[in-house]
Amino acid sequence: MSAVSMSAQIQQKALQIQLGHLLPTDSVCVYVEYPEFEPLTNDEVKQLKAQGFEPEHDVKLNVTKSLSRGETVLDVNFVPVVKRRNKWLRVKNCEVKSRIIGPRLSSAQQTLLRTTQQVKRAARYAPHSVLAQGKWVKIRVKKEGVHQLSHAQLKKMGFTDPAKVKLYGYGGRLLPDVFTFQNADALIDDLNEVPLYRRGESVLFFAEGLLKWSEDGKFQKNTFSNYSYYFLTEGENPASFTTLEKSAGSAAKVNQVKALALNDNDAFVWYGGGRDFYDSKDTENPTTYTLKLPGNVGGTSTVNYDVSAQSSNGAVTVKSDAGWWFGRIAGTDIAIW
Repeated sequence: MSAVSMSAQIQQKALQIQLGHLLPTDSVCVYVEYPEFEPLTNDEVKQLKAQGFEPEHDVKLNVTKSLSRGETVLDVNFVPVVKRRNKWLRVKNCEVKSRIIGPRLSSAQQTLLRTTQQVKRAARYAPHSVLAQGKWVKIRVKKEGVHQLSHAQLKKMGFTDPAKVKLYGYGGRLLPDVFTFQNADALIDDLNEVPLYRRGESVLFFAEGLLKWSEDGKFQKNTFSNYSYYFLTEGENPASFTTLEKSAGSAAKVNQVKALALNDNDAFVWYGGGRDFYDSKDTENPTTYTLKLPGNVGGTSTVNYDVSAQSSNGAVTVKSDAGWWFGRIAGTDIAIW
């Protein structure tokens, strides 16, 4: 569908169709019935042409299919304008309908498919959210690491028995854009309970931060939040830490580990949007970046960097004082290395 900014008289239409649980063999057809038309004014036609919109003979439906707890949902939107016999027409009224199409199956085959789906849904989706009942308090943390909540703080939040306090959440790390629901992406359908370490008059917990590192030194940062959020409640049988048995063999002593450091000042973004942020410093002047590595014992370090630049006039070569050559920009292009 053409991306068009509609006038007040011509508004893009949107609706949602709930189809429930479909069989794997089913497909869906969405169509328009009983359309009623009226001519557009010359001004409306000029406005749509100026925006590059060109109507078709029939209403063009843009359909997005998604799943909500195993039930199929269709999001449908369209521009209510067609062109017939060289005339631009507005769709005053119409009915958007859907029809489920699938192979002809016996009742036994349908029962088998539905039973299999029910078993998969039961394993995939929680019967209800843990947040659906009980008293809950939402807390946030700024940095990753071990955090402490005193019994006095818990009682101030309204919890009468600190020994029954439970913590839920998965921190501030960015969730995958696409879930495969397999292996490492086999996420549950609800909040995880986080074990609390209870000592004296306080509880300790480890909070995940906004930054996720990979073994090769690459990172992924949650640009949608400045904090990690967790939820406190009170209930029976709080999760506890598992105790590992002492190894019978001799343990290997580790004196050195790989350390990772980051200088990531999210202050500027091209085009006014997106998730690729950059520093706001003007690199025409000398700029020094410092990476803190406490406990560094020397040796070889690897530096990964992202550089972005734009030329406002003519061609520009981008390089560093250390002799690293990034590339050449022509015209007003934007380049990222």
